[in-house]
Amino acid sequence: MTVWRKDNPETAHLAEGAWSEEAKAWTVGSVIGGRYRIVAPIGKGGMGTVYAAEDLRLNGKLRALKVTVAPPEERDRFAEEAWMLMRLSHPNLPAITDYYPPDEQGREAIVMDFIEGETLAERHRANGNRMPFAESVAIALQLCSALSYMHGQSPPIIHRDLKPSNVMIDRSGHVRLIDFGIARLFKQGSRQDTFLLGTPGFAAPEQEGDGQSDARTDIYGLGALLHYLLYGTAVRRQDRSSAALPPLQPDAPDQFRDVLRKLLEPRPERRYPTMAAAGEAIRAAAGAAVPPAWGKAEPHSPARTRGPLVAIASLTPGAGASFLAVTLVRLLAAAGIVCDAVESPDAVPEWDALLGSDAASGDDLPVPDPRYRLRRRWGIRWFTRLPQPPAEIANAELRFRIMLERHRGAAVVLDLSSRWTEAAVREWMRRADLVLFVADPYVSRWTDAALRAARTLAAERKEGRLPTAWIANKDADFRCRADWLRMFPDKPAAVVPRFGERDMLNALWAGEWVTDRKAAAKTAAKSLAPITEKIRALAEQSADAKPHQVWYNRSNERRDLIF
Repeated sequence: MTVWRKDNPETAHLAEGAWSEEAKAWTVGSVIGGRYRIVAPIGKGGMGTVYAAEDLRLNGKLRALKVTVAPPEERDRFAEEAWMLMRLSHPNLPAITDYYPPDEQGREAIVMDFIEGETLAERHRANGNRMPFAESVAIALQLCSALSYMHGQSPPIIHRDLKPSNVMIDRSGHVRLIDFGIARLFKQGSRQDTFLLGTPGFAAPEQEGDGQSDARTDIYGLGALLHYLLYGTAVRRQDRSSAALPPLQPDAPDQFRDVLRKLLEPRPERRYPTMAAAGEAIRAAAGAAVPPAWGKAEPHSPARTRGPLVAIASLTPGAGASFLAVTLVRLLAAAGIVCDAVESPDAVPEWDALLGSDAASGDDLPVPDPRYRLRRRWGIRWFTRLPQPPAEIANAELRFRIMLERHRGAAVVLDLSSRWTEAAVREWMRRADLVLFVADPYVSRWTDAALRAARTLAAERKEGRLPTAWIANKDADFRCRADWLRMFPDKPAAVVPRFGERDMLNALWAGEWVTDRKAAAKTAAKSLAPITEKIRALAEQSADAKPHQVWYNRSNERRDLIF
């Protein structure tokens, strides 16, 4: 771990401005400090930008690299506090592993562990803007542990910006408090250290004026976060009266309102004196509602701040998922819906050759997963598997996830072919906004195991209010056609005819797709209309989503609040 201080000769190479030249252009592919190669931007807020970066000294291990800009008068303090944060070690805090002090423009970079998961804001939206009580309390108790640890440092560390986008939850339900952008060391008598800092609706009253923030500021922030989770809204200024809390949701004990009132007291001296005391009160009031161990959360719809993810899979090899994936994105592009298409991470690479030399290279936008490259053709961005990908890749699943989530157009179609039963890929089937299963009339290839797995997955997705649809592919006029269609677990949403082998081959050898032919395009558009309309509706729903809010401070300066 790099430890920088002005008087540390071992870190002289990190003196002010030493990495400035490298940091002039924070673009994908640039290397910072000779060690961290930027993979993709993964977040942006008022205090800086966060990037996913490869650690070139550790075989490409992914890190999170946050860049902030320190005002000239604050640069020494920023560096000292970064050094302080690097010493922290708690299971609910990210491990800070490296630091680059402010350059001549005031930019500093903090390197920390990459946390795979979702923010509490995303989890909250996925639950319809109202979290189950037991889950909310379990999150709060983990935050109490982290904040109590921070407050116990000498001097105490005050976070001061508890809000949903600053809390990460991984797949197991483990919580980490992130973004120490306005965290400060407590200094007795240092008033006005909170002026206009914090997020409206979550910041304590003393953060709006000349009061001093201390541990009780974070206690208020925890109460505001619980208010948001349980009531679905941030605390409004006019509702700060302790008597303003309405009844809680049915799964919450009514006495828990007394705890919320005390957490949200406008006057700091009336709140719980310590975070440990607040945690004990929360636990006692929640009672049996909090399970002994909080594990994997129930299935839920992912928050869509980007275009919908459509996963398409073949029930059996050769059923036609890849063909329909390409056909769907062509039809959607023709209808004005800009799509991304992603080839299966485990299937034999095929799309690169299929696109041919007419496809434009996308090398101007390197992708996080080195097994892929980006190409453009027919107005579509194609993420194609390399014919000869690197033999060993660190964090392969995580890189694939970053690629899929950070490079999303109006919609993305992920072709999973017949490899969808594998554990890593199956997770994407659970998370997708829409899953399409493709089956053909060659029922001798259908297996009970595949059908059971498809039914189980569809049932899991139904619990999470996520749609699953079936496509009957290669339809033809044969004697037992009706029997075939009745064999589907659900009535097919679309029935696609078998295209002539001659038409398919003629198009392929001409460097085209079969739907480039007018008659085939009309047939495909008609048969797949229920699917394309569903994807269009999901894309419009995503476009209407508001992933952030805007407010104006007292100086009428715009602030974008990423939730």
